[in-house]
Amino acid sequence: MLTKDDINRLTARIEKRVDSAQYPIGSGVLWAPFEGGKYIYVFTARHVVAKAVSSNNALVVRFLGSERQEVTLEVDVSNIAMHSNETVDAAILRCNFTAEAAHFYAVEDKSNYLNGAQVITYGFPEGLYDPDSFVLSMQHMTGKLQNYDNAVKKIRYKIDSDTGLNNADRNAELVGYSGGGIYAITQEHYRLIGIHSKAPGNNAAASVLECIPIERIIEICSEHNWDAPEYLSTVDGYLKDALGVCYGEFNERPDLQRDMITVADTNHANLIQSDFCGYALECEYAEAFHRCESFRENLLLLITILKAVSAKPELAEPVEYDTASGKSLPLYYICSEGMDAKRRVSKRNFVRAIKLDYSNRRRIKDDSLVVWNSKLQTDSELVCTKEEFDNIIQDISHSKYASGEIFDIMKGQAPPKSVTIIHIDELTKQLNGKDLDEFKTWIDNQIG
Repeated sequence: MLTKDDINRLTARIEKRVDSAQYPIGSGVLWAPFEGGKYIYVFTARHVVAKAVSSNNALVVRFLGSERQEVTLEVDVSNIAMHSNETVDAAILRCNFTAEAAHFYAVEDKSNYLNGAQVITYGFPEGLYDPDSFVLSMQHMTGKLQNYDNAVKKIRYKIDSDTGLNNADRNAELVGYSGGGIYAITQEHYRLIGIHSKAPGNNAAASVLECIPIERIIEICSEHNWDAPEYLSTVDGYLKDALGVCYGEFNERPDLQRDMITVADTNHANLIQSDFCGYALECEYAEAFHRCESFRENLLLLITILKAVSAKPELAEPVEYDTASGKSLPLYYICSEGMDAKRRVSKRNFVRAIKLDYSNRRRIKDDSLVVWNSKLQTDSELVCTKEEFDNIIQDISHSKYASGEIFDIMKGQAPPKSVTIIHIDELTKQLNGKDLDEFKTWIDNQIG
């Protein structure tokens, strides 16, 4: 998930250096690989950098740092890659790694956002260039996706009428946007789907523009053996990477260790992509939560535990927990560092995240069991009963009214009722000290 603030920091201005002066030539999007990368990459349009490459001009990438200060990176011509097909308007700049530019995120396949999907484009239009203010030089425009031609791999999108372009000379007002990121909007979440190219005809006829889909950027990465972004939908369902860390959790339970090996060697991609797994604020990886080591390690533990206490041979969507009395409860595994947490995260922080974030995107059914995972150190209370959950939900509403903040009770899904929350750490702790029957009885007692 990218926010507007993220996009402000992802949006880079590309400048050409001539002698001691620098001149803006277009826009770009910062990206870095998730783990262990040596480089920062800037996605842009081919025509933005082509002249600089042919004339051997060094380039400068300018963007906002973590404190909203201006940061610049220099790019040598040897670190500029353009698509092997000269008709493809896509290019990448490679810079030495700096934490200020290290934005880790997955991208989105355009096929999920065609037929009128709302998009927003960020860049640096030439007409708004302010030599004294990088922030004021940045602008955005909204629009809707139209058609995609698979033969040439181009998308056309139409900018909204309220963007305010001068109809007499729309092209002139679009100069500088080239290379800027185009993001699909889902509620208040943004996903990079492509790069702004140009207007297909004179004067941006009918306010229609061209987007180069992100797959063209990935093709450049493949051609040059550079780090490449992955789609959000790319999920590694095998949990072997978590086995080394998790195996020792059940040193006194060789039966569970054997089960864990089987679980790690099974593809759980469908399970991870189902409603069983999810995230809520705060989450470093957001919609790419399935890449998080903590998520993967504790998912391996959880599936091993569920297989041990379930009479069902395999987990299947919808995942349920069967109580000793024969009742089946919807079961969810949600990662979150909680909202408004400081050094420690509490169940109150987690419930706030469920109500104010998770419920805006996905639904938790009434009378369900939620297994919670977090990387931050937790307080001592790792179980939230149904009564406590309902009380915290009410407190959230009351505190917002008391602070004068408008609380829209209809926003997102209505909060679920009768939800029991157990932290994964508490589950593993209880299982290590009990046999399976005692463990199931303990869970049933928490559910009430």
